[in-house]
Amino acid sequence: MTQTGVTMTVEEIPKGWRKVTIGEIGDVSTSSVDKKLQPDENKIQLINYMDVYKNLHKTIYASQRYMVVTAKNSQIESSCVKKGDVLITPTSETTDDIGKAAVVMEEIPNTLFSYHLVRLRFKQQVNLNFKRFLFQTS
Repeated sequence: MTQTGVTMTVEEIPKGWRKVTIGEIGDVSTSSVDKKLQPDENKIQLINYMDVYKNLHKTIYASQRYMVVTAKNSQIESSCVKKGDVLITPTSETTDDIGKAAVVMEEIPNTLFSYHLVRLRFKQQVNLNFKRFLFQTS
């Protein structure tokens, strides 16, 4: 963590701050939505691993192009994205590539996240740009 150019460790928390677990600030979810088209399912947009991993601005907007696939009603309910969600890469070929994140900056109807990502949905409202920068620090 850096504060005014000074590198800090997690043990050196500023006065008034406290350590919390991810589970205390939000809910982490996985998805079962894959890249397939099934005739008996609903068409949706799908945010994939590379939409997060190669995202230079660490933001997800409706204007970006996403893959169109299909999903079951239960998947649409459980894997939808909402403004403020943080999508994270949970695995990779190298440890340096794990934990890349992007923030959903606006409501994107009919859009889900793929099974190659995890979603962190905060329990309280937190500034979107703060989330972007928070998840880019070591």
